[in-house]
Amino acid sequence: MYAKPLLIIHNKYNAEFEHNYPINFISDDVLEIILNKLACTYQIVYIRPNANNLLTQTQYSFDHDELVEGLKDFELIKSKYANNVIIFEDLLLKYTDMSYNELKLLLYSNCHNYICVQGGNTYLSSFSSCCIVLGVDTPVH
Repeated sequence: MYAKPLLIIHNKYNAEFEHNYPINFISDDVLEIILNKLACTYQIVYIRPNANNLLTQTQYSFDHDELVEGLKDFELIKSKYANNVIIFEDLLLKYTDMSYNELKLLLYSNCHNYICVQGGNTYLSSFSSCCIVLGVDTPVH
């Protein structure tokens, strides 16, 4: 599929649990460390649900956790890693004949390496032989 092995980074940034602010997410600083170390070795696809890539997708499963703004991850990728990291949202715009889930599953079927934050996005990733799940010590409801 790509010249380098595929690595999918799954992030999220939404109000969680009983809080009104994000808890489990890859911060901009940590994301930059990850990209600095891995972008030359892997073809990275970065996935983070946001209002832009979800509002028109009928196959995305919404939940009660409200998406919030404030992370500068997309700006970081576009300014420093545009040649080495593909933003999932850009793939959605390119492959308009595929739904959010179809495109995501196509990528998953060609990937063995994942970095995810704890949550629903880890379900399919966890079937891989190489899935790193990042999380914080929080109550799970």
